[in-house]
Amino acid sequence: QLTSTGKGKFHGKLSPDGHWLAYWTTEEKLGAEIHVLDTEGNGTPVPLLSSRFNEGGPVFSPDGRWLAYNSDESGRFETYITAFSGGNGKPEVRGKWQVSTNGGGAPVWRRDGREIYFKGPSGNLMAADIRAAGDTLEIGAPQKLLKIPPSIGNLTFYDVTGNGQKFLLVLPVDPKTSNVNPLTLVVNWTADLKKR
Repeated sequence: QLTSTGKGKFHGKLSPDGHWLAYWTTEEKLGAEIHVLDTEGNGTPVPLLSSRFNEGGPVFSPDGRWLAYNSDESGRFETYITAFSGGNGKPEVRGKWQVSTNGGGAPVWRRDGREIYFKGPSGNLMAADIRAAGDTLEIGAPQKLLKIPPSIGNLTFYDVTGNGQKFLLVLPVDPKTSNVNPLTLVVNWTADLKKR
């Protein structure tokens, strides 16, 4: 959550083995940076990607070897991938491969790790093929999949089925033009059952 001082911590993602939690923070003077937390360690966060640029939105690949994230180091937000290692409790990253070519954010991996999705320019959901070759990656040219509303921003607002054929998107609803019924949250509903 972002505080009034400009500081905050944002949505974390666990590594597939549950050993590492990657999340991003903002500091008023430092900008956004990515930290990891050893879930089996002493609870001390470790800065993983920290620079004069803003880095955020970290997501582990399904095999845990790669970390996708967003950075504005090019002057606009793009999606990148770096190799991740957490051996001996010392997390580190090596290398960097740019996925998006004309702006990108909110990366999500396909379950087999051979494709990555991201929000591209003009509100398009994009996909790029990923092929690991040892300690390096080959990234295919991004392809446009579908149009999404521009008001979503660069936070992760969607997910994808394991085979990459269907998407679940969180979309804004205009109550004036929508026939969607509002969602009602009922709390303490078991107490109401006892009254009957």
